[in-house]
Amino acid sequence: MSFEESESTPWLQSHHDVEQEEKQNRSSPSSSSTALYKKVFITKISLLILIFLAGTICGGALFILMNIALLKGDSNSHRYATGEGLTTAKTYQTLHTETEYSSPDQVISDSAWDKYTINGFVSLPNSWAIDRGWPVGRVMPGDEEKGIYVVDGFHQLHCLMSIRTMVTSIIDGEPIENVTHTRRHLNHCYDALRQSIICRADPTPLYVPKDTFFAGDGQQRECKSWTELQDWVMEHSVCYNGVTC
Repeated sequence: MSFEESESTPWLQSHHDVEQEEKQNRSSPSSSSTALYKKVFITKISLLILIFLAGTICGGALFILMNIALLKGDSNSHRYATGEGLTTAKTYQTLHTETEYSSPDQVISDSAWDKYTINGFVSLPNSWAIDRGWPVGRVMPGDEEKGIYVVDGFHQLHCLMSIRTMVTSIIDGEPIENVTHTRRHLNHCYDALRQSIICRADPTPLYVPKDTFFAGDGQQRECKSWTELQDWVMEHSVCYNGVTC
């Protein structure tokens, strides 16, 4: 190899390296921009994911809190409507069109209805009522820590018996004493029964027999134990100022 050849080779390599470096320098701005764009894009996507997750978590927490509040509201309304200690056991009874209470023999039917003597008035501790969101009843004479209540089932039965008594008297042609009071009491009872019926909205289908229109005759249905309710009322019964226990 000649001197000229050995000297020319490094020069050619150096020139080649310079050209490669210039090419890299020309291409580097584009590569840098691409990398920066990727970083910005990834950052935006990450922020969107974080925002979505935060919204989901907050929304879920809000949904849970709202449902807890609704459940508390439902619980309070249930306790207000029935009351702990007033719930009776389920029973199954058969409905009958003809009973001693509907006997055409007035002596028999009167005797049957006269069996209902418990008025349903009870005294309950004010703290017990307040804890359940109940209004505090009239102060129990001799015990200011208790209020007076009447159990709804007995109030309804009282109204039904009052209406029956008045209708029977009218049919028998007996004179009505104190018409103003009688009318007010009957109007109260009509509406009390109406509200109780609408409130409970009993959905039980009563079949209609082929030969009569006495719906539900002989049909069994789910009920609550009246005997158990009577026992509870007697345990908390209130007697004062001539109120019959």
